[in-house]
Amino acid sequence: MVTACRIPRALALLLLMQHSIQVITSFSCLPAVVSKPKTRILPSLNVAASTSSISTATGEADRAFQLGIQLEKAGLARAASAAFHEAATLYQCYLDHTAAASSTDEENISAPNTNIFQHVTSLSPVEGDSSPSVLAVLAYACIRLAHLSHDAFGDSRAATRLYKLAASIDPLPSAVAYHGIGTSIEGSCHRVNDEVSWRQEMEKAVDAYREASRLGGGGEVLFHLAVVLERLDEVEESEKIMESLRRGESNLSSLVDSWGYVRWHTRRADPQRLSLHRGTKAMLEVALEAAQPLLQHDDGLVCEFGVASGRSARMTQEMLPLDTQIHGRPRN
Repeated sequence: MVTACRIPRALALLLLMQHSIQVITSFSCLPAVVSKPKTRILPSLNVAASTSSISTATGEADRAFQLGIQLEKAGLARAASAAFHEAATLYQCYLDHTAAASSTDEENISAPNTNIFQHVTSLSPVEGDSSPSVLAVLAYACIRLAHLSHDAFGDSRAATRLYKLAASIDPLPSAVAYHGIGTSIEGSCHRVNDEVSWRQEMEKAVDAYREASRLGGGGEVLFHLAVVLERLDEVEESEKIMESLRRGESNLSSLVDSWGYVRWHTRRADPQRLSLHRGTKAMLEVALEAAQPLLQHDDGLVCEFGVASGRSARMTQEMLPLDTQIHGRPRN
């Protein structure tokens, strides 16, 4: 939670809301101070079942992949992205040369395995009973890169491309990839200038959410599907989904209540300018831009309350002049 001294109440609330980027998970009739579930790594379902196998893999790409996971958990987004990118590049080289070597072997049975990238991974190129394939781990690396692109770097369009790549190469495509396609498409829709293009993009998000739901994405996917259907004036189907969520678990019913609050307070806004799925960096940019006069002319401070890994504090520092003071209070 980030705030600055002596700022207007509305801006303070905006800053408080920066941790509720993708979904609003609490609702009150009081001024909105909303929260977000703890940040979680959302694995490709195929990879999640074999986490122990990945952690014991010993190749160069495997180590880069493991490092990316650790760095992301530590809140070091740029370093994590670099590690995942290295892992993905090496895995792709391995797969390309495996395919080339297989083609050579078919033509010349006596030819030895000539994959010069054999050393980059100890995983199998094909799916096994106890370990994921290189393709599955590559898909997971793309999912992590997509999440970082959207949330930490503010590039939703790059995230969309990466989520689509993950869905296309994963031997068992997961709901996570398609859910990410939907949210990242919505996250970039505010940049679309005409209504026809906006509707086309939103319909693509609907298709992605439907596929994520078919793959077992759960209540949060259904909630996002219902919201985008309502925004496209497909109210009947949206209301049916919302009603099922109202009768479901408390965390899902609170999402429906929260959407009612957001809908009411944005009823006069142009739907094309609204974005319900902007990432942490994008939300911080909005807040800090509004706070610039206070920081530049009133010698203001930037304070973050509830520091965990320091991830959002680092993002804030990158967007501010070097001499701006940032103070953080750790979580109890």
